[in-house]
Amino acid sequence: MVVEEVTYKEYFSKVDAKIFFNSAKFNFLNKNKVDRVRYLLFKDKKYRFGLCVGQKDDLFAAPFSAPFATFVNLKNDWSILQLEDAVRCFDDFVSSEKGSYVKFTLPPAFYAETLISAIQNILLRIGYKVKYHDLNFSLKLDKKFVDEYTCLIPSNGRKNLNNALKNNLHFCRCETPEEKKIAYDIIKLNRQSRGYPLRMTWDQVNSTIDLVRHDFFIVNNGNENLAAAVVFHVTNNIVQVIYWGDNPTFSALRPTNFLAYKLIQYYSKEDIAYLDIGISTEFGVPNYGLCDFKRSIGCNINAKFTFEKIYSPC
Repeated sequence: MVVEEVTYKEYFSKVDAKIFFNSAKFNFLNKNKVDRVRYLLFKDKKYRFGLCVGQKDDLFAAPFSAPFATFVNLKNDWSILQLEDAVRCFDDFVSSEKGSYVKFTLPPAFYAETLISAIQNILLRIGYKVKYHDLNFSLKLDKKFVDEYTCLIPSNGRKNLNNALKNNLHFCRCETPEEKKIAYDIIKLNRQSRGYPLRMTWDQVNSTIDLVRHDFFIVNNGNENLAAAVVFHVTNNIVQVIYWGDNPTFSALRPTNFLAYKLIQYYSKEDIAYLDIGISTEFGVPNYGLCDFKRSIGCNINAKFTFEKIYSPC
């Protein structure tokens, strides 16, 4: 196995990434966040895998501007040995480029269980260490869960949802750019009130949604906009809540519980398998209140690992 560094256009033409954050176009959009994006292809007799990695000075990161990243298999019939050869080639590539540090954040396993589990095993065996273990929260939208949702969630979540359902709330999908900006501003207000500024500006969100299928939603009561969500279709059957939140003035009406309930209904009808709500940890340390809330709306907890390797100086 050998590694070839190629241009963005070459990578785009050869790599059909099933996960949006692995795509050439997403990494190219965010290229200014690093010194250089390295577009890598791994080949024996055929091209087998691809990887976009960001470089800043002598540090390499995948992802460099996303929740997670993986190697991308270009053939369906890949083997663990081939994948290991590719990872080892990447390791040699970093050494040859005089890299001092590599960080990988992998998705939760439900995005591609076989591939992700194999990568975890290989990284550990070639000298990577777990930097932190985040807790990711997701909703598996199988028929039983959707049909019996109000019975299956914990009692505190059921109580809050029942209260929300009494408040004449409405769930609306945003159709215009103006409506989408209103949804973003609701979430921005929520984050500011909690002391957590949004990492993506409206301009950055707007640029990203040009590249990915997406949905914006607003919850209102006819007079006021109470809560909102921004959702990306990360794969053909997994969506991720990129941002959501309520206007703190109306939190007592439980609009976020209502929002979660309506998202489950909406995406189950769209044949989506998983609604990924994202992590509730910061560098592995839980936000206990947020964890409890996500569990109250029925989320499962998934492991999400960040690996690192520190290279010896030459």
